[in-house]
Amino acid sequence: MFETVDEVIMNKDFISLIEGKYDDELFKKAQAIREENYKNNVYLRGIIDMSNYCMCSCKFCGNSCMSTTERYRLTVNQIIESIKFAQNDGIDLIHLAAGLDYKINVEYLEPIIEYCNANGINLEMAIGIKNIEVYKRIMDMGAKRFILKFETSNKDVFEDVKDCHCSFDDYIAFIKLLKKNGAHIGSGNIIGLPGTTIRDIANDIKLINDLDLNMISTSIFIPNKESVFANEKTGDRELALRYISIMTLLQRDRRISIPTNSSFGLNNKIKALKLGANVLSVNYTNTDYEKKYSIYDGAARYRADLDKTKNYIKQAGMDCISWREFKKNEPK
Repeated sequence: MFETVDEVIMNKDFISLIEGKYDDELFKKAQAIREENYKNNVYLRGIIDMSNYCMCSCKFCGNSCMSTTERYRLTVNQIIESIKFAQNDGIDLIHLAAGLDYKINVEYLEPIIEYCNANGINLEMAIGIKNIEVYKRIMDMGAKRFILKFETSNKDVFEDVKDCHCSFDDYIAFIKLLKKNGAHIGSGNIIGLPGTTIRDIANDIKLINDLDLNMISTSIFIPNKESVFANEKTGDRELALRYISIMTLLQRDRRISIPTNSSFGLNNKIKALKLGANVLSVNYTNTDYEKKYSIYDGAARYRADLDKTKNYIKQAGMDCISWREFKKNEPK
């Protein structure tokens, strides 16, 4: 066993960190680096779930084409109205999410992007694997941030669980292709995804580090009643906190977006902020549809409105800033 966390990181012995053998030092160092890189700053983004139609049959997801969830697709006007609500709350980064829905295309997105360009709103999108020309056209219009989570670096599990008409190798190649074309990319894994092991989490860390991303995330597996994995065990939140801490250490010379999402639960979201996370999300999806976007599920999930979100930023001893303030120090 190595004597210090720095030695462990240098030798890429991530398994021992994930297993908790260095927790005290790991968490202490992560908090110190977080304070050095970001001070106490946390930025907010508004999330709008555009559509829960999806061509994929991912086993963990309640939006899978195999599920019986009631489908919806927001109109462009509904999305712009939701953006206006976020704008009035001082939100200047909007995350647009959808399943792999081929009607979420350039023509659909163009007026949304035009509105955001005209009103100083930044966009990021999670819209799945589409033709590279679609992404290029979106980037030409000014939206360059995209989220493409690989969920697991275990190829066999990926191709069994993330059934989205794309092999693992092709998925990673597409992420690299988008980066080569100037996109800012976020990606990450699911802690506790059925079929994965601690060794897989260690390999997730190596893959994340190799991809040189603009945003790093992790989610905790929560069984969704609409999914194939409805009866599987919830992922370990302590592992997710270690994961965020390791990422903070690996990215110590950069300032990078590390969100904490609703799968963490309230108390662990506050812990995650102290260990390196610097992004929190507020959902601005029309209330008629908010609960129909169903990737994760479960009572442990914690989604809050703006006032509650700002309150637990204070509970964590943090300060709320805008995306515009944060991005001044983000890598180009």
